Amino acid sequence: MNIQNEFARTDGVRALRDSIQLPTSRSQGVLSQGEIDWCKVRGIELAYDPVQIGWVPLLCEDDISETSSRPQSRQIQLRPWQAQDAADYAAMLSSERLWHYLPDRYPGPISEDDARQLIELTGEDHHEVLAASIDDTVIGQARMLRVGQDSAEISYWIGEQHWGKGYASSVVAQFCTQCLRQNPEIIRLFAVVHESNIASQSILKKCRFTEASRDTVWITFERFRRAS
Repeated sequence: MNIQNEFARTDGVRALRDSIQLPTSRSQGVLSQGEIDWCKVRGIELAYDPVQIGWVPLLCEDDISETSSRPQSRQIQLRPWQAQDAADYAAMLSSERLWHYLPDRYPGPISEDDARQLIELTGEDHHEVLAASIDDTVIGQARMLRVGQDSAEISYWIGEQHWGKGYASSVVAQFCTQCLRQNPEIIRLFAVVHESNIASQSILKKCRFTEASRDTVWITFERFRRAS
């Protein structure tokens, strides 16, 4: 999204903030069909977001591109893990720093054989585990675990060599949109984050999650499906 008129953008964003029905930034997700119809009636221009695969207000804040400069602006693909990803999977999960904020303890370096076995487990029915990639380079993972009838937990990680490039915000925004679009019975997404993982908390807040509860050092953030 390339917005040329900064004054028009500012006025448009201010107008959108006066309406609680519309997102004011791209990372908040795409519009529902009801919101699209609402915008058309009022002459609010829309733009198609190829990253999140949906429509957003033309004048909303483009915070996804702003947090991701040159390589980050390329489209992220979410796809099933494949056996040929084993080397990359093993390399990323062998990083002790990656495990610092994960709920499980660091298991030590992971071999390619271990990685292949883990990849096989990603195909089980009770959850969906996808590889995040850019230009055929795997950069991390996004996972959805069903909990009850209408809720699902999401989790994600980005390989250490890809940190600091703004990828996580795009991965989370796109994955949440995809989860809700493909699973209409789910009305609530939630994520559990360590209290010292400020970066991940910020990402979730950008993606319309709010803090729901705390349990020792773990904070639960939740997001509800937008009403049509």
